[in-house]
Order: sequence, then C-alpha cells, then structure tokens
Amino acid sequence: MVLYVDDILICRRNKKLFEEAANVLKRNFEMKDMGYPKIFLGITIRKTDNGLCLSLEDQIDKIEKEFDFSTTERKLNTPLVKGFDKKVDNSPLLNKVDHSTYRSIIGKLSFFANTVRLDIAFTVSYLSRFLENPTEYKMKAAKRALQYVIQTKHFKLYYNNKLPVKLKYTDFTYLDKTETEVEVEYPDEGKLNLILVSDADWAGDIGERKTQSG
Repeated sequence: MVLYVDDILICRRNKKLFEEAANVLKRNFEMKDMGYPKIFLGITIRKTDNGLCLSLEDQIDKIEKEFDFSTTERKLNTPLVKGFDKKVDNSPLLNKVDHSTYRSIIGKLSFFANTVRLDIAFTVSYLSRFLENPTEYKMKAAKRALQYVIQTKHFKLYYNNKLPVKLKYTDFTYLDKTETEVEVEYPDEGKLNLILVSDADWAGDIGERKTQSG
C-alpha cells in the first residue's frame, strides 16, 4: 500500500488479496474505491503493453499558465546553460515579490525532479542552494529551467517489465583502487530489472573544483 494523507494505492499479485485488503480498510475507515488510478498526486498513470508510464503533462500545463512570463521560442536542449556558476554572479538581489516567485518556481521544479522528471535533478539541486538570497542571474536560470520543462512536457518515465532475462552488472568494488572493475553475469533468480544512469560533471564547480551530480 502506498499512502499519502488520504490517498491510497494498493498493489497486488491477485484479485483476492486486493479484495481482502480493501475490505479491512472499508471496515475501519470511510473510504471510496476509485478503481484503477489515472492520476495520483498530480502524476498521470497509464498502462502500456510492457508496464507503466508516468507523466506530468497536466501539471506542467497548469504551471505554464500560473507563471506569466515570456518564453523563448529557441529550443532548449538543457535545463541549465553550460558554464553556469555561482562564483561569477554579481547581479543584484531579487526584490521581495521576485524572491517569492523564485522560491515558488524552484518548489514546483523540485516536485517534478523527485517524481518523473529526473533529468532536471541536478539543476533543481543547484538552484535550491540560493533560496535565501537569489539574484537576478539565478532567477534567469530558474526561468530557463522552467521553460525547458515546458518545452519537454511530453517526456515520460517508463517502467518496463519485459526487459531481457540476461543482464550484466558491473561490480564497482574496486573503483577506488588500482584493480579493474569486473562484470558479473548473475543468475536469473537474482537479477534486478533496473538500469541506472548517473550524470555527474568533472570538477565542475569553478570555485571549489568539486564534482557535482543530481
């Protein structure tokens, strides 16, 4: 069961288990069975032939109407401009109204990044560092990130349950030593149908020369 305040999702192996769980809840709480979920916490859920598809198009449409500012027609390929860094920011601090708008934009983007839009995780993480004292330069970056999300609102997160049976995993035990990492082919019963992609720069923080990621 997935519970958020008064919204509940129940995942099951068979119908009998689902009915038993639902009956227990109905005996103790006043509740309504809404059937198969179409939207949960603003996330659109759709069945596919191979699993599930999650989307935020409806939410992004609402956000686009909420924030009234001119958007660029130029296609944005990234949520954050290349070379963006806090050390080169000498622009003025935002006034009280714009400061509130900045916090609101980052709050919306944070929800996107933590649910479906994993591609903006680093951008949101970075811009969240300046919530107390954002500048005009940071506001420009926040608006760009929002425009990127609007332009790419069709992006979806797919959960595929028909991946190949044989998967190879890299053992990273030796990455901090001189040995070479080893690829191991695990047996079927121990396989994990998970493909992980990590995006990190190399000493991208100009001021402190630290590597950063989402």
